[in-house]
Amino acid sequence: MSVVNNTFSDNAPTTGILEVYKVAGEIFDKDKIHFEDDYLILRRKVRINSSCHGIARILNEANRLKKKKNLVLDQGRELIADIMAGRIPADPITKFAIGTGGYIGTPDPNVNPPKPLGTDTQLNAQVFEKEIDSIEKPNRAANTYIGYLDVGEQNSVLISEWALKTNNGLTFSRVTTKQIPKEEGFVYVVRWTIQH
Repeated sequence: MSVVNNTFSDNAPTTGILEVYKVAGEIFDKDKIHFEDDYLILRRKVRINSSCHGIARILNEANRLKKKKNLVLDQGRELIADIMAGRIPADPITKFAIGTGGYIGTPDPNVNPPKPLGTDTQLNAQVFEKEIDSIEKPNRAANTYIGYLDVGEQNSVLISEWALKTNNGLTFSRVTTKQIPKEEGFVYVVRWTIQH
């Protein structure tokens, strides 16, 4: 007789990295940005001597607010297992969410908030949820989900927790960060890669 272990380790074999970039609203155009190596590139046309020329503006470390590994939650790992076994229909990742509950008690900007646990089922204090804008495939075993906090969205909110969520609302993965203020006049590019 085999014994089934119903507990998961918090160190999931499926990994991921969240990156958050800040781009001034007046130069942002989601159709003109892409990523090369570790840089966010913004392509713009400028007029010089009555003719248009393409330029590339490199937005790198100065524009990246955060790069941090995520935790795929136990329920996210179970979702993958059940889909692969044909027990349930696919429930794709379609949304990202932000929250203010990364810290327990009063936030301390001098220390990192507690790491998420595999047993978490949602953000502690979700304040906003939005559809993913696009999905890229950086390699055969990964997907990169890209979304945007636009100029007028969630200004002055101090973000300290992030999540990827499925179409049916299940929280797949989670990250906690030191507080990141959403500044007026900027678009925040949320780029989240999940590697299997």
